[in-house]
Amino acid sequence: MRRRLLHSPFLSLAGLLAVLATLSIWTPKGVARDFHVHAWWHSLFARRVETAAPAAPYGANDAHLGGNFNGSTAVMFRVIAKESSYYPIESFSTYTGAGWVRGAMTAAASGVSTHVPRTRMTQQVWVESGTYPAVLGANRIISATMRGGARARFVPAIDAWTFGSPLHAGEHYTVVSTLEHVNPRSLASVTDGNLVYAFRQALQLPANFPQRDILLAHQITVHAVTPYAKLQAIIAYLQSHESYQTQGIPVPRPGQDFVDQFLFETHRGYCDQFSTAAAILARVVGIPTRWVKGYISVPADPTYHGAQNEYILRGTDAHSWFEAWFAGYGFVPFEATPSAALAEITQEKCHRHPV
Repeated sequence: MRRRLLHSPFLSLAGLLAVLATLSIWTPKGVARDFHVHAWWHSLFARRVETAAPAAPYGANDAHLGGNFNGSTAVMFRVIAKESSYYPIESFSTYTGAGWVRGAMTAAASGVSTHVPRTRMTQQVWVESGTYPAVLGANRIISATMRGGARARFVPAIDAWTFGSPLHAGEHYTVVSTLEHVNPRSLASVTDGNLVYAFRQALQLPANFPQRDILLAHQITVHAVTPYAKLQAIIAYLQSHESYQTQGIPVPRPGQDFVDQFLFETHRGYCDQFSTAAAILARVVGIPTRWVKGYISVPADPTYHGAQNEYILRGTDAHSWFEAWFAGYGFVPFEATPSAALAEITQEKCHRHPV
């Protein structure tokens, strides 16, 4: 936070010194081992935005995906925390064939992780640009408090934490997250139970979903036995058969399925195409999933010298991924976009996003 104030051209030196002295109490505490990424990731990811609105990448119309994506370098959030993370804001459960809309998932759909160790991390978050429907924070949020004392509440209907109204530029809040450390080897041992705990909306497919996509999902996973193995097979297929590209991406024709266009016609896209295709192919083979959007993990700002680290989230860091349900673990995040590995779930450990 302190360095954030130093960026402002409107503060006098005396004012800066007074603010720094008075507000030093806001330095957050907490230790977490979180998603690690390379510095060059910072330039790779953006959300699809209209050319006329380069400073508002997060607010793209998720119900109608497709088209080029042009990332803004405008600063959207500043986060002070011990470590970086992926930062989910919203999740969606209903795929229409054109994009994603919210479905009626109950609070129980988020599940309870009974098999994973946890650590707690406190973050200070400043909204610098844009408007957001819910709280941004690492992993599983357990509380959020506005600087003036207002407390956020969890809203099951949208599976997110809110302060009762959208967040706008200039607002500052403290968010506490419980980071859950999921071992992929443990996920690989889950051989059944998914359908027992499946929620209808997390397996939903459009009524007219193309048959060739269904056949492809089964072909990709024909030799995979466990849900984890099936997910790895789907991700490997997408990353080896489709290309990451941000330009020259057509909008689906009226009535054309977004996933089908990606898998059988264009074979190119960015995070929206890869994450949506992975989530839907997984549903075809019986794995409950949902689509998540927020901000990717970024390197710490090397010029910040506070007690913890400052993470600057720009429009080019907005991102989408998917989560898959595992019995005993709840929804676990997976990264399907090439070169965007979630630091990875295939490595020794990962941290689960809030559900």
